[in-house]
Amino acid sequence: MKSKIVEFRNLTVLRDRKILNRVSFDIEEGCHTAIIGPNGSGKSTLINLITRNHYPLADEPGYKMNIWGRDDWNVTELKKLLGIVSDTLSRDFDEDIPVKEAVLSGFFSSVGLFHVKVTPKMKMLADKNLRFMGIKKLENEPAAALSSGEKRKMLIARALVHAPKALILDEPSNGLDIIAAEKFRKTMRKLCKKTTVIIATNDFFDIIPEIKKVIMLKDGKVFMQGAKQELMTSKNLSKLFGGKISADLINRGRA
Repeated sequence: MKSKIVEFRNLTVLRDRKILNRVSFDIEEGCHTAIIGPNGSGKSTLINLITRNHYPLADEPGYKMNIWGRDDWNVTELKKLLGIVSDTLSRDFDEDIPVKEAVLSGFFSSVGLFHVKVTPKMKMLADKNLRFMGIKKLENEPAAALSSGEKRKMLIARALVHAPKALILDEPSNGLDIIAAEKFRKTMRKLCKKTTVIIATNDFFDIIPEIKKVIMLKDGKVFMQGAKQELMTSKNLSKLFGGKISADLINRGRA
């Protein structure tokens, strides 16, 4: 039996309103998963629950917030098991940090290297993942000079240095042009062979063949969840997004 990365029950996140309302779902190790839904449906908040950047109300009946079977994680300890790539993280690297230094900073959950000891093994692993992502030749370039696609690859190399048990990609193709997005989806397929991939997206083409489970969010609630092949129909997606969506669009050999 595969262990569960995430086991969430009845989680509610409250700001000035309920951003998430009693959401429940599981994600198993090895089950590549997509979280989809309209803008404002709560996808990024759900990701932030997994990474412990957000916390839910703890007094909901049946509340459970387990990650790898535990509810008492130290965030620093958890980040050693999770690789995280998001637009927020991308903006943190809009400066002249050399690419290799940015990748090495993944060992320390920092932006750049400050008063830390970088070991030869760390340098070897950074080089290995720069090569895996196809950007070793850019290792001395400033991060701010990279294209959107190159920076996304740099951030993934950074996330992979500590061999995470799961890789979380928030809006993975956001800001990429058509060609760069297509190349990046090929990279995602490679990543699925290394670790469990969890993506949050509203772009159907990000849902690569390796994705097996879909969690649909609407208005802060789980609208549907289950096997991709069963849920990714034009009827379900039209209801989810509130407009007619053609099956030809969603089944173009990708979803």
